[in-house]
Amino acid sequence: MRGTLADVRRRLVTILSALSLLLCVVIVGLYVRGFRSRDEFDTSIFRHHCLIATFPHHLHLILAQHTASCPSPTASSIGLAQYPSRAKYLQPRLTSTGVYWELSIPWWLPLLFVGALPAHFAVGSWKRQMRARAGCCTGCGYDLRATPERCPECGTVAATISRPTGVRHALGIHEPRP
Repeated sequence: MRGTLADVRRRLVTILSALSLLLCVVIVGLYVRGFRSRDEFDTSIFRHHCLIATFPHHLHLILAQHTASCPSPTASSIGLAQYPSRAKYLQPRLTSTGVYWELSIPWWLPLLFVGALPAHFAVGSWKRQMRARAGCCTGCGYDLRATPERCPECGTVAATISRPTGVRHALGIHEPRP
C-alpha cells in the first residue's frame, strides 16, 4: 500500500508540475500578446458585472460593487488596438471608487506562483545530473568513489553512468569520435 501511495503522490506532483508549466507558457504568451493587442472579457461573477482586460504589463479586473438585476452574458473583444506601452503598474494595485473595485495584477506575480514548481523540479534535476557526473550519490551528494554500487549514507543504489576516467580526461584531452 505504501508503494502505491508514493506512486500516486509522485504522479500527482508530476501532473501539477505539467499544468503549472502550461500556465507559465500561457501567461508569458498573454504578456507578449499584450504589447500588440488588448483583449477584454465582459461577464458576471457572483451576479456582479465584471470586466477583465489584458494590458502590456498587467491584467486589469473591474468588478461592480452592486449586484446586477440579471447576470450579464459573457462577451469578449479580442485583438483591440493597444494603448501605448508604458510600465505604469508593476506592483499589484487595488482601488475602490464606491461604484466598482479595480484590481491590477502585474504579469510577473502569477508567473512567480505558477513557475515555482517547474523551477524547483528543473533545479533538482540539474543537481542530480551534476552529482551523477561527479560520481556522487544523486540523493544526498555523498562521494561514491569508495562504494560505487550503493550509497553508504542514504542507501540509494548508484545510477550506472559511464564516467570517463583516466589521465587524458583529467587533463581535458578528449579523443575525437569516429
